Amino acid sequence: MAGITLGDWIVLLDEQAGIQQYDATKPYFVNVREGSPYYDAVQAAVEWKVLDTNTAFDPYAQLTREWAAYTLMNLTERDLTQTPQNEIRDISHTRFPKQVSAAVSSGLMTLDKHNRFCPTKELPKDEAISYLELTVDLINHKTFEPSFGSLEWNKDVEFSDEEPVEVDPEEGTAVFSKEAAIQPGQYVVSNSPKDSGTLYQIESVTPKADATEAILKPAEPETVISSIDAADSFSIDFNQATIIDEMDGSILQEGAETSYVNPTGIQMMDQRVKTFTKSHTIKGYTVTYSVTATGFKAEVKKETPVGLNVYGNLAVSAVKPTYRWKMKNGTIEDGYFTMDFMTTESLGCRIGSYKNLYGDFSRIDPNDFLGTVRNLFQKKQDVAEMELPLATIRIPVPSAPVLSMILQLQLRLYSSGKAELALTQKEKAGMEIRDGKMRVIGDFDAKADATIRASTSLMGGIRMAMALSGMKLADITTEAGAKALVASTVHLYDAKGTHRTMNATDVPSDMVDDLSDGNGNILTCADIKAYKVADIQLNSGNTMAGKLGFSKTITLLNEHNGKLIPGMSTHMENGHFVDHCTRGDRLKPDQSSMLVEADQIRIKDYSLIADPGETRELVVKAIPKGYSLDDLEVTSEKPEIASAAGTTITAHREGSTIIHLRTSDGKYEVSCTMLVRSQK
Repeated sequence: MAGITLGDWIVLLDEQAGIQQYDATKPYFVNVREGSPYYDAVQAAVEWKVLDTNTAFDPYAQLTREWAAYTLMNLTERDLTQTPQNEIRDISHTRFPKQVSAAVSSGLMTLDKHNRFCPTKELPKDEAISYLELTVDLINHKTFEPSFGSLEWNKDVEFSDEEPVEVDPEEGTAVFSKEAAIQPGQYVVSNSPKDSGTLYQIESVTPKADATEAILKPAEPETVISSIDAADSFSIDFNQATIIDEMDGSILQEGAETSYVNPTGIQMMDQRVKTFTKSHTIKGYTVTYSVTATGFKAEVKKETPVGLNVYGNLAVSAVKPTYRWKMKNGTIEDGYFTMDFMTTESLGCRIGSYKNLYGDFSRIDPNDFLGTVRNLFQKKQDVAEMELPLATIRIPVPSAPVLSMILQLQLRLYSSGKAELALTQKEKAGMEIRDGKMRVIGDFDAKADATIRASTSLMGGIRMAMALSGMKLADITTEAGAKALVASTVHLYDAKGTHRTMNATDVPSDMVDDLSDGNGNILTCADIKAYKVADIQLNSGNTMAGKLGFSKTITLLNEHNGKLIPGMSTHMENGHFVDHCTRGDRLKPDQSSMLVEADQIRIKDYSLIADPGETRELVVKAIPKGYSLDDLEVTSEKPEIASAAGTTITAHREGSTIIHLRTSDGKYEVSCTMLVRSQK
């Protein structure tokens, strides 16, 4: 079996593990200099401590079992000091005894029947990749059990004993009682439901006749926190969350309250909860929210007088954050923050009969068709388009209510015509910070079902921030969904059978299809580019990690690697997928019925149109030398739409199919389109 070089192995390891960052401007190995195809990967691997500069590294040597164990165990950051080595008979033959022992004791790699590891044996590429996938899965799914947490405030941070009567987080103001003894520089905790538990610093104080007013500014973690060391992994209970409507600012649900965490201890959460289902209307869309313990769902609907019916939804469930956060004196010593979740997104855009809306185009002059359709579309604009910030959801961390997870949801949809699109996505996103470096964690597993006849976009946006007393330490933003671009082409025929094409990309394909139905001199095609999209942005500028430079935006899925439906044809004729375009010049009328010899099969009509129940004759005008009509076979790709019996084609139901006419030996073939009109 084929092996893999050490250089290619490090490139692959970095890609799979999300390791990209390095700071050094000089090469760590003299034999891997800038300009080498392995330079970036090796530099990043050294700074992530996968490689050690004290160990010689030859990128063109073959990967061996000991080098696989060495790099993979370094990647896991295992404690190698307590690993037993006695059971490995040839442990003295390896340069990396600790890593080899760890690889065996962890169960990742095995010994042979003689208890030998065979460290210098070359490793097949497929086997190496399987070890890498297991290791990356391990480090991307860390668990911290039992959970733990400790917090120390800076000694010069002064907390006010006064509780505000009212806090306005949007204005950055607070009202205290007239007798309140507050001073600029002190810190207070908000009791507003919209940002309950958030820590603010008092900037200024203004006494009033019946109250004391204060100007507040958000506290910054690097200023008020001396150290924090906490870790946990838990599933979010949405019934314990505070949920705020992003469209009107109303509080949809007040979740479990958290008492302020002072330097001496942590109080338990108040378990009072309110569940809800709420609807309201914005921009012509009816928006309905609902919540259960395991998830949040938002549905939007809209129906217009001209027959446009749109719906879309975003459901988020099985949300599980995992974090380890260790920082001291404004430095992140160890950071791990991931978010696992499931989303279901759907879009439906239905439009009634375009003929009923705009009229019968079956008798229009082909030369006037496209211009008329464009004018109608530009005037009426039956387009579904919406960008809707849905809700902000704040969930206290069960083991340490001073910490909270802040979840923000958004739905974007667009369709210029008829479309049905449903996505179910299992997602994982996050990052790990080690020794001043960050690696990206991202995995999207998406399943899709789609019927697309127009340019369409469906995107669900989710941001989760980890906050301490309202101060954001880190955040993860994902936007995932699907996009489809549909380019239409109109084929126009004159009385002589000659045809020309016209680009109609600015008009929805389904509209062109429907309005051309019944006009034998107008045929349409569409080309579809449909793909899944997934982007991750780590640590925006208002987070502590972002301010320290741990920011990254990456694209996981796009038009190059995220084909929406694998195997789906991308060319469509009259609303049906075909392998390739069949449009072309029709043969000029020929009054002779005499069959002639030619270099290929020729037929009279390359496009047939009929109503259900009608028949059409496929007239053969020429066949290659040595063949007769008895040597020809006629088949239909979709016999349920139109079937073939010899050269007689019978229409059954609305739709289109391709009729193939080929010689029995398969050497010659010709095709035509059979369009069956809708039943009147």
